[in-house]
Amino acid sequence: MTAARTLSVARLSGGYGTRGSVGTGAFFRRSGGLAFGPRGYPCRVRRFVADMNPTVRGLILIAIVSAAIVALRAESALVQLSVVLQVLFVIAIAIFVYTAWRERRHEIELWPVRARVCFYGGAALILADIAAFWYSRPSGPAAFAFFLTLGVAGFAMFRIWRDQHTYS
Repeated sequence: MTAARTLSVARLSGGYGTRGSVGTGAFFRRSGGLAFGPRGYPCRVRRFVADMNPTVRGLILIAIVSAAIVALRAESALVQLSVVLQVLFVIAIAIFVYTAWRERRHEIELWPVRARVCFYGGAALILADIAAFWYSRPSGPAAFAFFLTLGVAGFAMFRIWRDQHTYS
């Protein structure tokens, strides 16, 4: 056996003192580092967190972040951050829609006038609906009307797009 073949077999077998065990942390655990042996405190905590239900882990993370916000009295900063994130979200959606429209505008120009008017009218209705929602923050029946209008306009745009792409 050559030296390279012997080294690769030693790496696969996980033998001590091989170059394969350098990056795995096995040397660090054996040398009395943080792990305090094969079942030390950091290993048990890492295993406990890894075996935890992802939903419970997420809820614990949310509780920790919420407790930190309350403890630091950072509610006003959180509100400001929320407003900035809302604006960034609307800008990201606008950029996506503009990019999608720009890629398809030559195709849309070939549609009949009625289809184009209905398609762009549905898009304008969605924009007006989102602007009204952002301005007034409705609740109850007004929020239901928002989602109903959004759904109907989106469905109208989908049907027009599908009718223009049906080749039968």
